[in-house]
Amino acid sequence: MKSILIIAISFICVSISISQESWELEKDENSIKVWTRAMADSDIKEFKMETIIDESLNTIIAGLIDLNKLSDWYMYINEVRVDTVIGSNRAQYFMVFDLPWPVRDRYAEIDASMELTADGARVDLKAFDGDVKENDGMVRVLVMRAEYNIQKLNGNQTKITHTGHMEPAGYIPAWLANSGVSDGPLESFTRFKEVLPKYRGVAIPIK
Repeated sequence: MKSILIIAISFICVSISISQESWELEKDENSIKVWTRAMADSDIKEFKMETIIDESLNTIIAGLIDLNKLSDWYMYINEVRVDTVIGSNRAQYFMVFDLPWPVRDRYAEIDASMELTADGARVDLKAFDGDVKENDGMVRVLVMRAEYNIQKLNGNQTKITHTGHMEPAGYIPAWLANSGVSDGPLESFTRFKEVLPKYRGVAIPIK
């Protein structure tokens, strides 16, 4: 019986390892790489984006935490309203996703926090069930998570690894939703690089 349990546990560990290494490269443009992979409990894929930017760690962080300007560069987002600021490293905000016709727009309430690390910073975001129950007939997103790992490299270079997944709620064909999973990060960080120069020298309040 013990040997059977060991074999079963070993099989599970191998299966988990394989699933964690199943990223497929979808995009490789503008020094930005985007991978996607299927999820066991969802028809919508998750993504991972990596890029190295010739800007300082401070500049990158200043750009990311300027939530009021998020819609200027992050694809599909057309409105952000900061509701609550908690300390120096956490905020809750309302966000609207402007999706292509005929798909109805989505909205979510996001809880975001940032932590400085030894060589950079980490940002975690997740949707939460807040006070806004409905908004102009749009569909509410309740399942969303994202993460940014920001790493200072040699010289004036910074590496960003961005992962995320969202269940768009309502009815959207999986093939249509998945078509934007890799396009979104690529387009977004192409734009992000363009807006970063204005954040050079901007002080960040994160402790």
